[in-house]
Amino acid sequence: MEKKELSEKLDTHIGSETQLKGDINSSAGVRIDGEFEGNINTKGFLIVGKSGKVKVNEAKVKDASIAGNFEGKLFAENKIHLEKGANFKGEITCKLLVIEEGVIFNGTCIMGEGAKKTEAKKI
Repeated sequence: MEKKELSEKLDTHIGSETQLKGDINSSAGVRIDGEFEGNINTKGFLIVGKSGKVKVNEAKVKDASIAGNFEGKLFAENKIHLEKGANFKGEITCKLLVIEEGVIFNGTCIMGEGAKKTEAKKI
């Protein structure tokens, strides 16, 4: 995703000085640079910035880019990108996964056909 494409569709931003508990439901992009605890459901993308700390039961997104801390279940319709310095703990279900050097990944991942079967069971 290009930066221009991301900024045009960004709807929700949780700043670095913000702590929020609850659920996010959005049809556009969500960016978290602060602390968030709850559930996320968006038809757009999820960005967790370097200072972001996210703890969820479930996050369902179209695409995700994680540069900060993420804990929980992350379901992406398409792609998840774990950027250098990210710390991920939990479960990933997606079609495509990119993990850069320097990422801490403690969890499980289901991709490709396995992701489709997992998603079908939930419906």
